[in-house]
Amino acid sequence: VIDRMVARPATSDYGRLSVMLQWRYAMDNVLAVPPESFDPPPRVDSAVVRMVPLAQPPQIDLRLYGELVQTAFSQRRKILRNTLGKWLEARGFEGDFDLQRRAEEVPVAEYVALAQAVQRLRRRVLVFVDRRIAEHDEHLRRVRCDLRLQRQAGGVDGAHRSARARVQAAGTAGRALCMNTLSGSSA
Repeated sequence: VIDRMVARPATSDYGRLSVMLQWRYAMDNVLAVPPESFDPPPRVDSAVVRMVPLAQPPQIDLRLYGELVQTAFSQRRKILRNTLGKWLEARGFEGDFDLQRRAEEVPVAEYVALAQAVQRLRRRVLVFVDRRIAEHDEHLRRVRCDLRLQRQAGGVDGAHRSARARVQAAGTAGRALCMNTLSGSSA
């Protein structure tokens, strides 16, 4: 396990554990401890690892980073286009990232940069969705106001039905707009 914790990219021991630890810690294999050092001696070799927290760790969403790394290493022997490429596409990522490599060839810094880029994209999408919802709410408020004014003015029954239809249509359109925005299509 120690070898996997301190492994470097493009080695057989480099994997999900390496990437998940090394974004936050400087890792060193300090000392090998032989089985004879214990009583009774175990049937495995032991080691001591030094994990020093980075002074300024990168700011990332740990859940997003974990999902990204898990996806990348889910099919270790395949190139990233087959695993991570689909994951990135589902999130609308169109940036530069070489997907023609295997997961174990990508340095920790590139995984961190990719997670930060996806995180920024997600924030922009959420701001866009919030803005569109606010616009929809304002439109709905205006339609309801029109309906109230027509009622106060003693509007005819047909005008009441027309205003109610506009309110219902605005509600349906707003829900459709939000669903399209969340699924990645634009309205």
